[in-house]
Amino acid sequence: MDPNSNLREQRGVVRRLLAAFDDPERRPQRSDALRLAQLAETLDAWLTHGGALPQEWRRGNRNSDPDIPVRQATRAGGYQNGSS
Repeated sequence: MDPNSNLREQRGVVRRLLAAFDDPERRPQRSDALRLAQLAETLDAWLTHGGALPQEWRRGNRNSDPDIPVRQATRAGGYQNGSS
């Protein structure tokens, strides 16, 4: 398992999902939600069993991908863009 590839793919899927939620003309794809869950589960198992962190995380760069907006949870349980 390559944690760097896993994280890159997760970020791509997250980008697609967020774009779909932000655009009223689009619908989030179930396949993206399933893939994100699979990737997260795989990375979790990797880390739980002593695997190395992805390089981006080792550098301490929490949001190194500028295309993924930082979002904050709202009280209603949804998300809002951190820049709002």
